[in-house]
Amino acid sequence: MKGLLSKALTAVSFSDRLMLIMSVFTVTFFIYKDFDIRMLFGYGLLCVFLFLHFLRRLVFKKALLMPSASEGIFFVIIATVFLMFLRPASRHDADTLVYVMSMIICTGFLLFMEPNKKECNNVSRVFIIAALIFSGFVIFFTFFEELFWQGYFPILSRESKAYLIKYVNRGYTPVLGGSCTLTDYVIMLGVASVVGGMLAKKQKGIKVISPLVLIAVFILAILFVGRRGELLSIGFTVVFIYFATQNKKQLLIKLFALLALLVLGVVIFIVFLEELKQISFLSRYVMTIEDILSGVDTSSGRVELYGIALSVFLKNPLFGIGWGSFSDHVPAEFRKLHGDAVADVHNIYLQFLCEIGIIGTVLVLIPIIYIFVKTVSQTSRLYKNNERSEEIVLAARLNGISLTIQTFFLTVGFLDPCFSKNIFWCFFVISVKMLGTATRLEKHEETDRFALLFKKAVSAAVNRVKGK
Repeated sequence: MKGLLSKALTAVSFSDRLMLIMSVFTVTFFIYKDFDIRMLFGYGLLCVFLFLHFLRRLVFKKALLMPSASEGIFFVIIATVFLMFLRPASRHDADTLVYVMSMIICTGFLLFMEPNKKECNNVSRVFIIAALIFSGFVIFFTFFEELFWQGYFPILSRESKAYLIKYVNRGYTPVLGGSCTLTDYVIMLGVASVVGGMLAKKQKGIKVISPLVLIAVFILAILFVGRRGELLSIGFTVVFIYFATQNKKQLLIKLFALLALLVLGVVIFIVFLEELKQISFLSRYVMTIEDILSGVDTSSGRVELYGIALSVFLKNPLFGIGWGSFSDHVPAEFRKLHGDAVADVHNIYLQFLCEIGIIGTVLVLIPIIYIFVKTVSQTSRLYKNNERSEEIVLAARLNGISLTIQTFFLTVGFLDPCFSKNIFWCFFVISVKMLGTATRLEKHEETDRFALLFKKAVSAAVNRVKGK
């Protein structure tokens, strides 16, 4: 019987490639909404892979690797969110339950993921291929929109059709997954993979042209989608990572040149505003500039939501009003004007303060900031490392991908509720595991206080288990 089980589990060895499985799930997330497939099936399949992997570990007696400090502190975020969700004041509807379920499943993947070099490289390829497909879809149907309505639109679910009719009429481009944000998030993964490759190989001269062209195509696709927040965030992310890898002598000169180019670009945009109005995919950006010049609110109601959130926070500063409960405070007049689906502040930092108060916000943001700072530090260290062994090159690539994902979400979080989306946990878990894997590949000893305390606690726990 045991032999049969071993043979059966050997046949499902693909369940060990948990990072690749989660990456494929993330980039194909659009199918659930577009083709009216219950999301429960997707998460159920993830649970099946996780269970098979767990059985393989038990039968073949494969121990877990000791997690890095960054992976360890991730569990502080999870514990905080889960405890806040359990509060009676929190919202406990179906959407919130699915959100927590997604968080728990992704945490299980983080705990058991042990990607090897081949798997890490395959994940990077999946991101680039998916980003190219999404970008090609957006760019093609920007210029041939009629083909979209005649060909792809009829096979979509009712929900995706309603979304596209509403938002394409507002100046957006046809997208996958009935979501402009999801489309931009997947394209961002392509940017992350290319940036990671550039940091790993330090291309110079003509070799740098190919990755730069890819980044330009991805950013162009995000421009065509029409979402201002994601466009600003990906632009900031690329610039931030570029300057984070420059030495101090280069920094001031290049920063000044960038600012000059930005000012020149804005001036040219304003001067040719009337001509740019004729370009359909630039309509939202032209409208934004016109509103700014005329003093009109360009935030699509965000300023009003910020005011509501701040007011609610001041009345409940310590613990907030409960996870997901901000939707109860959105006025009916606002919903009538901006849509019934408005349930978030569209600023994750204000939403944290409003819903989980100062205490919960500190317990969530400090670990997130810790992970981000570790990623920035490791990126800089790996980029400056003159050793170009296979391990260091892969570590630099993974770190670059992780940093791009984290910087993007930390930035876009000022304008949109990225943290409250179910799919967020897939992106975040992948970025944290890439950071941990890069740390192990580099063989870097973490020496900050938390890292030392975490290592001591885990070692003590492992020794106690072995002693028993």
